[in-house]
Amino acid sequence: MNVTWSAEFSEEHLVADNAVRNSHAQSVPLVGHYCLSAAGYAMYLALESKFASYAALYLMVPGIYAASPVAAAWMANNSEPHYRRATSIALGFVASNTTTILNLSFNIISIALVIVSYFLLSWMNKRKQRQRAALIAPYANEKEADGGVNAWIELGDRHPDFRYIL
Repeated sequence: MNVTWSAEFSEEHLVADNAVRNSHAQSVPLVGHYCLSAAGYAMYLALESKFASYAALYLMVPGIYAASPVAAAWMANNSEPHYRRATSIALGFVASNTTTILNLSFNIISIALVIVSYFLLSWMNKRKQRQRAALIAPYANEKEADGGVNAWIELGDRHPDFRYIL
């Protein structure tokens, strides 16, 4: 067994344990993975020694391959209804595989996009709460003041009670 894969396995278990304990903050481990991978790519590009290149794999492999399940979970938790969820998971795996091809530049872009997504989702959660009455009004009736199942089906992740996980 290659040692880099065992490093990835160990790192993934540490991150998964942290993600379960802090399920409200999925963007933090995702940025951590991308930073780890970017550090590995930078080390690979900056140093010419074959030993340093091999050592860079210990940062690249866990950073690249451990980010994929975290991104899939984050996208699945922030998408509703099911067809949007399936599409977002598929695009997440495409993006994670692109990371392995495009290397350092894509890692840096991914870090920036995750940070922007964090603030965007936070803002969207607050906006939905401010506009709750207006969003629910078309679906509200005498029996269901909050719009009931119809509101959830029509609005999906735009429903005011749907919380984006940061």
